[in-house]
Amino acid sequence: MEDLTQPLPHDVLADILRRLRQASVRSLVASRCVCKAWRTVVDTRRLLTDLLPHSLTGIFFNLNGEMLPRHFSVAAPAAHIAPFDYLDTHDTIEYLAIRQHCNGLLLLAANDNDDQPEEAWVLNPATQQWTHLPTPPPMCTPGMEDMDDVDNYMDCHDQHLVFNPMVSPHYEVFLVKYVPFIPWPDSGHLVDLHIQEREWPPSTFVLLVFSSRTKRWEERPFVREGEAAGTIGDMLQVRGSDYQFAAYWQESLYFNQHDLFMRINLAKHKYEVIKPPEGFRKYHMGHYFGKSKNGVYCALLDALGLRIWYLDETGDQINWILKCDDLVFDNDGAGSTKDRSKQSRIKYSLLGFHPNEEIVFLHTPFNRLMAYHFNSSEVQDLGCLPVETQSQIRLCFPYTPCLMGEFSNNK
Repeated sequence: MEDLTQPLPHDVLADILRRLRQASVRSLVASRCVCKAWRTVVDTRRLLTDLLPHSLTGIFFNLNGEMLPRHFSVAAPAAHIAPFDYLDTHDTIEYLAIRQHCNGLLLLAANDNDDQPEEAWVLNPATQQWTHLPTPPPMCTPGMEDMDDVDNYMDCHDQHLVFNPMVSPHYEVFLVKYVPFIPWPDSGHLVDLHIQEREWPPSTFVLLVFSSRTKRWEERPFVREGEAAGTIGDMLQVRGSDYQFAAYWQESLYFNQHDLFMRINLAKHKYEVIKPPEGFRKYHMGHYFGKSKNGVYCALLDALGLRIWYLDETGDQINWILKCDDLVFDNDGAGSTKDRSKQSRIKYSLLGFHPNEEIVFLHTPFNRLMAYHFNSSEVQDLGCLPVETQSQIRLCFPYTPCLMGEFSNNK
């Protein structure tokens, strides 16, 4: 069909698209995908800038012993975006935790009964729109389908949220199975040797995916590139983590599982295993994995100080590049590269990366929220975090609000 808008000057086309936005933001997002010329007009005239998740406004965090997450504002003291008491939760739910944040949307999970799977919601706090996800269909851990006691291994999975409002108003939730933790000698009795010898992850990894477009769960296969990380028997000995770290960057989903990382290429339907950085170890609230300015980053905070790696994917091979090494903190919270022994006496917590700047957030023993600019070594005090002790904090998510997305009409 002939493009009748092609002869129009860009300022006239921009004015038309601006009027389209007044009628429906969703239609403006869709128009951006029509052709390169329309996308250029929308982007250069910044027609969606104030609706997209660019600016950090605060940090969400879960506290032990509290049902609903809290929000700490680092911008205007603002918007009443938490607690989420407008959701369709019921009285038997004991907690509601944030599992993931992706470009302004939150993945929430709750479990009101140990015998039932977790309930899940996708929520846009900026618009108070949400979707209660349907229960995913049963699915065994790949490679363990022929175990005698299959039911015990149905629910070993993590869920990860993917959302890119610059591409589509729709989001997806990925359910990824993992090998359960069964240490020796129990694993030798419960899992047959021929099962333990199978490679992990499998050559074809089938994930369950919920799409807001179809509003249902569907199986989606991904073919492995490169070598497996090991065997199912190896993974049986690795204790799982309560923290489902993940990042979405350039049409790929990154997450950690067992003692390794994975990259799922959503466009090519392929995946690969990524070894952790040299010297990286898992610590409770002492490690973090997520997206920042230039891609995917990984941080470790221990008695030696703070180390941050960047995942370099520019060449033929994927490599972790050390961006920060040797930072410690003085008793007043100021950053220093002197006297590493002080760090062993002072405990800090990692609260996550700024999504668009090379900044990592830390919680001090004095309940201060600190922003460390690891490209310039600047330390910034953002205020007092309203918690009694560091042990209360379970997971944190720096938050960038978004006024777009595909949801049910439930505001």
